[in-house]
Amino acid sequence: MEKQKDLKQKTTTSSENIKENSSTKGSSKASEHSESGVKKSSKPSILKTSVLKKPQVKNKELEKKIQELEELNKSYRYLQAEFANFKRIAQKENEQAIKYSAFSFLQDVILNFLNDFNRAMEKNWESKDFENFKKGVEMLHSKFIKILQQHGVTEIIPKGDLLDPNVHEVVSVEQNDEHQENTILHILRNGYQLHDRLVQPAQVVVSKNSQAQDSSEDQES
Repeated sequence: MEKQKDLKQKTTTSSENIKENSSTKGSSKASEHSESGVKKSSKPSILKTSVLKKPQVKNKELEKKIQELEELNKSYRYLQAEFANFKRIAQKENEQAIKYSAFSFLQDVILNFLNDFNRAMEKNWESKDFENFKKGVEMLHSKFIKILQQHGVTEIIPKGDLLDPNVHEVVSVEQNDEHQENTILHILRNGYQLHDRLVQPAQVVVSKNSQAQDSSEDQES
């Protein structure tokens, strides 16, 4: 009986030891598993933070650059529209200036010349009023010349001057020893010049010396 009791105690103690060992092993395995899980779970968190932080900075910089480009594009379009509008207005003003370039001149001619000339022509002139008529025409002529001068037009009246082919047109030549060769003796038509641009050359008669003519004939012979 005592032997049976000892066997029962031994079996109970051995079973208890086996249970304790299995529980310790299971707990150790669980702890190892939990630790490895912690380690495994900790690694992706580090990767996630390291991978996600950098793209966020790059995305912000990219958004900033895109915003700057959009603002520049908007400013460029605005300036382009402003320039097109300015070009259109300038072209219209230029066309208007060309179209009405002679407006002020015609206004002066009509107000200060043609009105007086028309009144003079409407009057019934008699032969005895010829002197008054002549004075009236001279007055209108001087008034018209004054209007031309106000608009930059000058008369070319070169009587007594030497010939200048740039502004004079020789129509005839007269032999004359009293004046220098190519001196303008007569003016057949006055010339006109707008500022520094020739409008109409003066038609003139110039002198030719007999001595110069004789020397030229000698050279030909």
